[in-house]
Amino acid sequence: MKRLAILLLCIVLPTVGLSQVSLVLKFEHKSVLQFEPIIARVVVKNTSGIPLVVDGSGGGAKLKFLIEQQRHVQLKIVGTKRLVPLMVLRPGDFEAVQVDIRDRYSMNKMGQYLVKAVIDIGYASYASEFAIVDIVRGIFLKKEARGVIGSSSEMRLYSLRYWRRDGMRHLFLTVSDLKETMNYGVFDLGEYLGIFEPEIEFDGKGNMTIIHQSGNEVYTRTVFNTTIKAITLAAQTQQYADGAPYPASEVKRSPKKADKK
Repeated sequence: MKRLAILLLCIVLPTVGLSQVSLVLKFEHKSVLQFEPIIARVVVKNTSGIPLVVDGSGGGAKLKFLIEQQRHVQLKIVGTKRLVPLMVLRPGDFEAVQVDIRDRYSMNKMGQYLVKAVIDIGYASYASEFAIVDIVRGIFLKKEARGVIGSSSEMRLYSLRYWRRDGMRHLFLTVSDLKETMNYGVFDLGEYLGIFEPEIEFDGKGNMTIIHQSGNEVYTRTVFNTTIKAITLAAQTQQYADGAPYPASEVKRSPKKADKK
């Protein structure tokens, strides 16, 4: 019986007491616009001598975030969406995952947030160093209010703002209700030179076109399709001031489809 107890103790201890996990947390951007996705990159390394299962069923390790804003007030989990796919790490292995923190935490208020990535294994917790992300409103340029095709009452506000990102000014489209209490999406439209004011055009069929200056002689033309259910990117091209197409090899990446928040 004594030998059995010792054997059980040797099995339990590595699972809870002796497991070691290293975490590194970095944000894709140091500042994001209000309601924009908040993408975090988490590197998880298993520095123990046994396999590590993260976000597994039963007794698997769980990944979460410790988020503080204003005098150590911690944010609570509000969503149920799984943060990361199942990870199985052998001793010495590591894996990097990208997470949109807003899938599980309501980070809608503007201000500075201190964030830690945390893995819980039984009664033990392992955390990264704090990383900082700022949520900003952006610098306002112009806005247009329009009705929604297929609805006799719904109105949306389309606002253009800019903010500095990766050393360059970027133009952003934010879509909300008229009171700006419900957000329907935030889109990064790319680099914004800022000499000429951007233009917003509506065709009455649910299509919206935004034209802005993205280089010395280059303009970016972005077309969205707007419906009651979604706002989706239809096309993004670059052109010269006279409308001639810009070389395809120089076209920047397109903005992503946004989800209603």
